Amino acid sequence: MSRNYKRYCRLIIAGNATGYDVSAMRIAFRIKHGTVPQPKQLEARIYNLSKATAKAIQSLHEIGYVQLDAGYEGNSGTIFKGNLTWVNIGRENPTDTYCDIFAGDGDAGLNMALVNKTFAAGSTPQDHYNHILDQYGQFGITKGLVSFVDLSQPKYPRAVTLVGMATQALRTLADSKNALTYVHNGQLHIVDKGHSPQVGVTVLNSSTGLIGMPVETPEGIKVRALINPNYSVNTRLQINQSSINRADPVWAVGTEGQGGMTLDPQWQARMDALATADGIYRVLYIDWEGDTRGNPWYADMTCIGESGSDAFVVASGQIRTPSQAEGPAGSTPNVPPGAVPSSPVGGRSPGPV
Repeated sequence: MSRNYKRYCRLIIAGNATGYDVSAMRIAFRIKHGTVPQPKQLEARIYNLSKATAKAIQSLHEIGYVQLDAGYEGNSGTIFKGNLTWVNIGRENPTDTYCDIFAGDGDAGLNMALVNKTFAAGSTPQDHYNHILDQYGQFGITKGLVSFVDLSQPKYPRAVTLVGMATQALRTLADSKNALTYVHNGQLHIVDKGHSPQVGVTVLNSSTGLIGMPVETPEGIKVRALINPNYSVNTRLQINQSSINRADPVWAVGTEGQGGMTLDPQWQARMDALATADGIYRVLYIDWEGDTRGNPWYADMTCIGESGSDAFVVASGQIRTPSQAEGPAGSTPNVPPGAVPSSPVGGRSPGPV
């Protein structure tokens, strides 16, 4: 187990012919990521670069790549890899300059890939998924997990036409299979809404990086931890049930009754489900915040219970319990996101290193 001692941060910005390792500078960053078909977003501020280096990095916007590794010595890894989308240069005060970089994981593919194909009668969701992945592949996005999602059925009796944005076609496909789809470090994943694609569980407590006390909300369990590269969307956390503060009724929509205010039954069902999760939670959203010369070094996560009432519905859709999730024989629930590399379908490599 890592001692969580001595922060580690490595930031590389690279183009086709050159790259810059700015890890020695002060770096403040934020990353937002959810189980949605939208780019994982990085915003980072690099302090006091030379004018020449800042200008060189600025010239790489829209063509460069960014990789950020973070954690602690002995427990660090890549928490972001994606396309450089914009660079701003400015001055924070009379003595400190900054270079702000903005990047998106799979940004080019998710925002630019197009589909335009008609499939003959008898096509399957697998055919449609392969075509979408082909279009993403032109922008460096490769195949990731297909976990507990059966793409072999149905066989459509009529011709099917896909036209327009590939991301919209992917969203429609995922909705038809009650699945979540997202890009993580350049790989496209599609996973069943009711089952995490990992069997392994990461224990989260005060000894392993838990900060403060987890709390219930209608969206799920909100928890803060020290940065750990083992966290990502769809990972599973084990949290001591007694450490979680119950939600305040102010979240609920109440109605007046004979005995006073009555809590909304749907809200109560959600809270009951969270309380019966047996300490195993699935990460739906994660926000990273770090500063190599400041206090922030956190991963803020929103989780849902992996067991509980069938009535538990969160904003992202109908989340079912693992016992209700079924998948084909080829499903790989025991492999964490990002652990199944595959050859690029086409186009250039998705990362600088």
